[in-house]
Amino acid sequence: MREHGLADTRLVRSARLVVVGLVLHDVPEERAMAVPAIAARNPQFLIGAAIPSALAEPAGAVIGLLAVS
Repeated sequence: MREHGLADTRLVRSARLVVVGLVLHDVPEERAMAVPAIAARNPQFLIGAAIPSALAEPAGAVIGLLAVS
């Protein structure tokens, strides 16, 4: 396999597509989580719901990394 380096346009295009996909996924997800939580007006609920929600993706990344290692 030949090394293309940082200037490989296919790699840059792929990275941009991943970023766009993440944004399109995360923005509606966070709004769906935030609207009912703010309507509840309960700070303990907000913190209790935000922590597991924030840890879900890093936990999935670690599980995926372990699965392919």
